[in-house]
Amino acid sequence: MQPWILTPQILHYSYDSNKKSFLLQSDIYENWVVFSAEKGSFEFSIASETGIAKCGDFVFCPPGISFKREVCEPMRFHFFTLKWNEISNDSVSLKNLIPVGKVEISDFVRVNSFYNLMEKANSRNDFFSIQWKNILFRDIWFLICSEKNNSLSDDEKFPESVFFLSENAGKSGIISEAAERVGLTSVQFMRRFKKRMGITPMEYITELRMKKVCEYLKNSDSTLNEIAEYCGYQNEYYLSKAFKKYKGMSPSVYRNFKL
Repeated sequence: MQPWILTPQILHYSYDSNKKSFLLQSDIYENWVVFSAEKGSFEFSIASETGIAKCGDFVFCPPGISFKREVCEPMRFHFFTLKWNEISNDSVSLKNLIPVGKVEISDFVRVNSFYNLMEKANSRNDFFSIQWKNILFRDIWFLICSEKNNSLSDDEKFPESVFFLSENAGKSGIISEAAERVGLTSVQFMRRFKKRMGITPMEYITELRMKKVCEYLKNSDSTLNEIAEYCGYQNEYYLSKAFKKYKGMSPSVYRNFKL
């Protein structure tokens, strides 16, 4: 039996935008739970599985097993309680199909989109939003199964370099620095990035920058020149040019409509 035939169903979902500690350092759950840090990190221990989880990692814990955890860096934290459909809920069968401990996902674009959409869906509490959250988590589950099946972890440092890009997207010269971290030239790194992520490093950085620009436009009174400086653009002109190409409208129009 293959894991992708399983259908996860969310029983509970919550997130904390600034989680500095866990209420309990250890707990035992009645259902499967998944912890994921959008930002920051936490240390965990589940039976023989131990480690540190950070952005792009999902930590799975089965019911009836002690889950020890401690915050390493303050987190933007996501918590899921799950049940699994389409097979008997026999704990032994499930544990043979579902990973226990940390699962790393290399497709950070998909993961970041997942975090954002989950928070958006959670702002409502109706039938549509409940179904939406389940569809989003199933997409992540299929991604986990797909990456496991394709065995994309030939270079263990590659996910770390992508995380480095996501944390430093506003800086200049960041692609060459990320390449150095995995012992590649910039050209080699860009080719490998494109092959594994489906987009170029610059497209990935632009998406992260634009997300940050949108946040400033909606939630601050900063000038366009100030936002350009915060988000890695030389000045207002280059920011406006990139934003119009990405969003199809000027930053000023976007700010006025508060989309």
